[in-house]
Amino acid sequence: GFFDNPQEDPSNRGREVAATNKEQQLREEMDEFNKLVRADIETAKANDAEEIEEEADLSQLQALQEQVQLSKRVDGLHDMRQKALVVAARVAQEVAATKAERAAAAADDGDPGAAPSAAREEEEEEDDDDEDD
Repeated sequence: GFFDNPQEDPSNRGREVAATNKEQQLREEMDEFNKLVRADIETAKANDAEEIEEEADLSQLQALQEQVQLSKRVDGLHDMRQKALVVAARVAQEVAATKAERAAAAADDGDPGAAPSAAREEEEEEDDDDEDD
């Protein structure tokens, strides 16, 4: 009787106790089990935290690598742009020089809008050849 009912046991006063000995035994076994696995649970939590940190580090590393690659690509594009600007400037100079030559030749012919005639160009070439002699 008296010790068969944990609720009537004086050592259980103030504590939550089970209605039967079997239930009390199951609770005690569960408490013991929880004590045994508590260390394993803490270790698992620590391992999870490490894995999360490693994944974050890996993610940061990948982001940095991608940033470096994109930075190199931007630098390459800047270089290509600079080269294109140099080529465009040369072409613009050549076009301007060609226009100036045509304008000067047309002025020599007396027609400011006309391009030099083939006969006039041949005469100039012959004059140049004669001067060399």
